[in-house]
Amino acid sequence: MWILNITFHPDDSVRQALLDYLRARLIPAITDVGLLHSPVLMEIHMLDAPGFALQFDVKDEAVLNEFMEKYWPGYRKAIWERFGESVPFFITRMKKISAK
Repeated sequence: MWILNITFHPDDSVRQALLDYLRARLIPAITDVGLLHSPVLMEIHMLDAPGFALQFDVKDEAVLNEFMEKYWPGYRKAIWERFGESVPFFITRMKKISAK
C-alpha cells in the first residue's frame, strides 16, 4: 500500500478558500478518477508554516505512477492557476511498511 501526501502551506489570505477548494473540488475530482481512495485531510499546526496535508491511499506504486503521469499535471496546473504563489505545496510519495 502506498500513500500520496500533498502538503499545502497557504497564505492566511487564501487559507479558507483553499480549504473550500480542497473539499468541494480537488478531493472529489481525484477520487472520481478511481485510482486513489480513502482521502484524509489534516490541518498542520506549525508556528512558522501552518497548512494542510491531504493524503490518499494507493494500491501500489504502478497505480501511483499512473496517477502522477496522467492526472496530477492537470490538478497541479489548476491549483497554480487558482492560487498561484499564495499556496506553495509539495508531494510526498510514501510506502507503508510494518512497524514490527
